[in-house]
Amino acid sequence: MRQNRRPIVASLVACLSLMPVLLGAQSDPAVGTWKLNTAKSKYVPGPMPKSNVITITAAGGGYHVTAHGEDAAGKPTSIDYTVTFDGKDSPVKGAPAYDTIDHARELQACIEAENEAFYAQIRDEIRRGGPSRRLRAWLPAFAACARRGAQAADCYDALDDLASGILQPPPPSVDARALADEMVFYQPTPARHIFDLIDRTALSERDVLVDLGSGMGHVPLLVAACTPARTIGIEIEPAYVDCARRCAADLNLARATFVAQDARDADLISGTLFYLYTPFSGSILRAVLDALAAQARERPIRVCTFGPCVARVAQERWLDAVDGVDAQRICMFRSRPR
Repeated sequence: MRQNRRPIVASLVACLSLMPVLLGAQSDPAVGTWKLNTAKSKYVPGPMPKSNVITITAAGGGYHVTAHGEDAAGKPTSIDYTVTFDGKDSPVKGAPAYDTIDHARELQACIEAENEAFYAQIRDEIRRGGPSRRLRAWLPAFAACARRGAQAADCYDALDDLASGILQPPPPSVDARALADEMVFYQPTPARHIFDLIDRTALSERDVLVDLGSGMGHVPLLVAACTPARTIGIEIEPAYVDCARRCAADLNLARATFVAQDARDADLISGTLFYLYTPFSGSILRAVLDALAAQARERPIRVCTFGPCVARVAQERWLDAVDGVDAQRICMFRSRPR
């Protein structure tokens, strides 16, 4: 098991980092246009305007922001200001209630509202069954984030905020137990690597992904949300299994199941692809690799690994690396023909 080291950061920088998800690839991800979705929005205090369109364009070292629409009574509205990020309030034209604006808070609130609407759309799509078409459409762009390798392989980024917003995993109801010898603290696989895994493996309805040391289930849940494959999470910590099961139930993801079990005792017979993010080491890892080798003697399988265990798995003579061994990405291996 690996434990998350990343704190939740609610800042303008974090919100802006999600902009490529909402707007597509652009040279400046903060530039774009937002249209108010009144059906999915709440105004406190009200009343809600009938319409509003916010446009952000680059302006020197900042942004020019305009908003046009109709208020609750149908009266036209128009607001205009320029964000310079110099720590000072910016003058605002067209706002009857104020003549300056704390631009960071305003822009953050706008982006957060759009993010929540985006998450709700994808969650509703997942609950209706079948892979999410929206997530599938974004897979190539998401996977490219892992291939660029511009940051440490195990660090987190805006795609983890995206995954969290979609999955909305509940916190553990009880504390995790102390780790036994050779067990590794829990740390979720960065979302960009999960999307890269999904993009490269091309899983079908005939596949079963087995995550050995699945933690709170991020990999099985996202794979089930994006593909028709079945997924199984094997995790020794009951508190994490409970979180994963609750998340799967909330999303109506029947294709994702979770078992509270030692990986050495797991039934591996249904798996076609096995994933390990260094959940254990030493004799436990050896026993699991031997169990996988036994499965490979019966049928072709694939093994995907990430983290420190990659070097050990790459030494297995019954496996061949598909795209070489790259410490910056999930490594995929195929069992050698008998």
